[in-house]
Order: sequence, then C-alpha cells, then structure tokens
Amino acid sequence: MNGRIVERFLAFFCGIGGLAATRTRGERCTGIDINRRALDTFQMNAGGRVWCRAIESLTADEVCAFFEKDDSNHNALPATWWMSPPCQPHTARGLRRDLDDPRSAAFRNVVRLIEQLRPDRIALENVPQFADSDSLRLLCAMLDQCGYDRQSIQLCPTQLGAPNRRMRFYLIAAREKLLNWKVAVCRPSSPRLEQIDEPGELTVDESIISHYLGVIHIVDKEEYLAGRATTGCFTAAYGRSPVRSGSYLREGSTIRRFSPREILWQLGFPAEFRLPDLPARRLWPLVGNSLSLPAVDYVLSHFPRAPSPP
Repeated sequence: MNGRIVERFLAFFCGIGGLAATRTRGERCTGIDINRRALDTFQMNAGGRVWCRAIESLTADEVCAFFEKDDSNHNALPATWWMSPPCQPHTARGLRRDLDDPRSAAFRNVVRLIEQLRPDRIALENVPQFADSDSLRLLCAMLDQCGYDRQSIQLCPTQLGAPNRRMRFYLIAAREKLLNWKVAVCRPSSPRLEQIDEPGELTVDESIISHYLGVIHIVDKEEYLAGRATTGCFTAAYGRSPVRSGSYLREGSTIRRFSPREILWQLGFPAEFRLPDLPARRLWPLVGNSLSLPAVDYVLSHFPRAPSPP
C-alpha cells in the first residue's frame, strides 16, 4: 500500500456485505452477523474478515482481541462502524415493541460498545419508524454525552436515480464536525432483467394474483426497462408473503417474481457480485435484508475525512 493508511470498516448485522460492496480495494471491511450463509456470501465477494457471533453478548474486550489477532491492522479498531440492526421492533408487523423487543438486545449492546470503545465514525440504517423510537433516543443520548457530532436523514434510493423504493432512516456521527447534507443528485440507472428461460420458483400462482390483485404491486416489463416504473421495497419475506414484501413483473400475459439477482441490481450491487448456488427461496431472505448501495454511498460521503485511495 506504499505507506498509505488503509481505511477500515466494521459492519454489525452485516448480512451479505452491502457495505463492503460500496468500498474500494484500498479499504477493508469486517462483518459481524449470526447468519452463516450471509457471512459466506460476504466473504465470497469482499474477501474481508467475518465473525459469526451473537452481537447481544459481545464484549468490548472480545472486539479488541479480535482485531489484535490481525497484525496488519496494527492492533487498531476500525475507524468507521456501520450498523443495520433488526427493523422488526419498529414495524407494525413486528408489533413495534421498540426496546422491549428481545431483538433489540443486540442494538442495545452495540450502543454500549460504542460508548466504551469510541470509534471515530458511526453510521446506522433502519426503517423510517426508527426516527421516532426509544432506540434512537438511547443512541443519541449516548452520542451527545460522548461528544459526537451527529445528523440524520430519511432517504429513498429513487432520489438518487435507483429504480427501487426503499425509504430508510440514516444517522451518521463523528468525533469531528460532519459535512452538511448535500442535495441528493438523481443519476438514473439502467434497469436490468435476467434472461429467464424456465421461471421455476419465479412463477406466481394465478390464485395468488386473483386473490391479492388489489393490493400487490405489479410493474410492466417495458415500462420498467424504459425507466418509467419503480419497484416497491423488497423484504426478507419475498417469495413467502404475497403482499408488502416486494413487486412483481408482468411480461406479456404472465406475471412473475423478480429473481434474487434482479433485486440486487435494483439495490445497486455490481453485476459481478456473486450469490451462492441456492434456490431462489433461500436467496430472497439474503437480498431482502440487504442495503441500497447508492444510498449508502451518499450517506458515507458526509463524513469529514474521505477514505484513503488504494
């Protein structure tokens, strides 16, 4: 690296590696998650270190020891911490139990780890309902007490030109003054579709279409490819829950589900991003839990120090 400082990232609840997919070759991203299949996908693409660990019981000493094992990191913790904690505690489907939801235990612990280890920069992504939650108030109180500068925004990838609606709440914090939010510049992408010869699991039963016709979202192939149609937010329930889990595609007289790779393209993942050789029903939960990369790039661009080039 010719003596240049290598930027290091630590992603809690990392999933398949949406954060790592936005980083350059001169940066390193370590992912922590409990989902082994997601971590395998992360490592297959990013080549970074992964840690299969229950986050709710992780200690500051364990975090320090984990990075001390890597001599190339010079015993230093990653400067930027990213987290995408479970959204269910803040959604109607998850009963909006907020901090009382057992799934918030891991988030509570990350807040404690930040207070103890004081990383230089912190970023968080969650559903819009997080903006009015006790979870956010807990995090902000700690950040203010520790002297971090912070700011938040709600952003949909369509504002940046992506063909997928995925409104999310983002927060960034740093031990230096943050850059003010810039105007989100819309750079329309070119929607893509796979050549599907055998629809298989992508096929939607006609009974589902007829029963849910008034509440499911269907986009026309030609309108989509022409950039005149956007898809709804894909979730981990896509393929299992007929409604509120993502859009369907109309091709002529047939309607099908979007393939996992087509969903990744809508989220801004590069064409070379690899997925495990698994049926679509096992891949949809992985891609549905991931990030919109244009939004991640936009949010991270407001940190006071840009990552060093490779």
